[in-house]
Amino acid sequence: MTVSSRYGARVAEYCEALGSLDQMEPTDIALITSWGASVPGSILDAGCGPGHWARLLASADRPVTGIDVTPEFIAHARAASSAPNLSFEVMDMAHTPYTDGSFAGILAWYSLIHTPPAHLTGTLTEFYRLLIPGGSLLLGMFLGAFGAAYISNNLKWRLPMSWVRVGQALIGGMLAGFGARLAMGCNLAAFFTGIPQFSLHAWIFAVFMAAGTFVGTKIIRLPLFRTRARLVKNNNGISKYHDIGKVSKNAQEIHTVMFIIAIILTILLLIHSFAITTVLGLTVLFGLAFGFLLEKGQICFTSGFRDLWNFGRTLMLDSILAGMAISSVGTLVFIMLGRTPKIFWAGPNVIIGGFLFGMGIVIAGGCETGWMYRAMEGQVHFMLVGVGNVIGSMLLVFVWNSWAPVLAYKYPKVNLLQIFGNFGGLVVTFLLLGICYLLGQVWKRHVLKKSL
Repeated sequence: MTVSSRYGARVAEYCEALGSLDQMEPTDIALITSWGASVPGSILDAGCGPGHWARLLASADRPVTGIDVTPEFIAHARAASSAPNLSFEVMDMAHTPYTDGSFAGILAWYSLIHTPPAHLTGTLTEFYRLLIPGGSLLLGMFLGAFGAAYISNNLKWRLPMSWVRVGQALIGGMLAGFGARLAMGCNLAAFFTGIPQFSLHAWIFAVFMAAGTFVGTKIIRLPLFRTRARLVKNNNGISKYHDIGKVSKNAQEIHTVMFIIAIILTILLLIHSFAITTVLGLTVLFGLAFGFLLEKGQICFTSGFRDLWNFGRTLMLDSILAGMAISSVGTLVFIMLGRTPKIFWAGPNVIIGGFLFGMGIVIAGGCETGWMYRAMEGQVHFMLVGVGNVIGSMLLVFVWNSWAPVLAYKYPKVNLLQIFGNFGGLVVTFLLLGICYLLGQVWKRHVLKKSL
């Protein structure tokens, strides 16, 4: 399937979720409005999607043309628009029929994210051809977690909506923190990277973490956790977008200062780390890249299981399974080159810890990676999850010396490569990942059938 056909198959879902200005970030609206006001002529919205940004720009009585390669988007945009200065066409932004200098400005708001790197130069060259001399191009693109949140204007202070959510954050965080340390790893160390290191303990963790997330979904459905939304009547009739540019500018100035400070501290940290050892410097560098990818991709292990149990959605879980399959091959190469995999005890500590961790991340709403990047976005709820996580980890410290000899130390560290050989261990891992995928599909069909 092409990108166009994939979008076309889900155009109704996309338009419902992202097809109007009410669903857009106020700072994005302010930025595009301000940019549009500075453009001295007609504007091309390249990759216009449902046409909401084109309609915003056309509201200032300037000629605007929206183009998109997905016919369903253009049909929706035309149906939702009646302004005489606004038109929509089905077209590939990299190959347009317009003459040189046809537009004073081009908006490409996250419309290049599906363009292969090898084709970017051609598309940008086409933009250059279409612009008048001195024309303006406004790009929306994806660029660790704080930096990504800043760049995407997703950095804002957000408080929990109720005390119930505060309790969920702290209690869920404590359960997850305690369980992760007891099981010798979280969703990353004992699951996403544990399975590709061919450790049996990682598979035990995965099974009981999944069980814990299932129980967690039942808990959060209890009436106690169903907080009600409060509707606030707008008595003055003024849109929430009124004078938003001024508010957004003040907020953006604060965010810019914070971002610059973060960049300076990051550079100093990198210099200091590389001065100690190259390995430490590379660790910091990859950590920054990992945080960046987590935030921009909004990767959430919690939703991978929670959405599976609640709604039968398997997209995130399938992606995680695919990632582990690919990682298993790469990890095996490093092991064959002499690296030592991390293999932990396959004992009751993994069973108990995995279950508590799975239940905790669903109650809290985020795992040990999710709470970090969401905290960097300014979400206070996930800062509290982090606090609970630290408290839970500290509680495990107090009992570890007495629990470990009973629950962990006397059990074997099982390396699948030592049992099945290098090739056999990889095959076994692929088979188990395949079984997990099939089980996910079976559950998906069960949920969908049940909802009919």
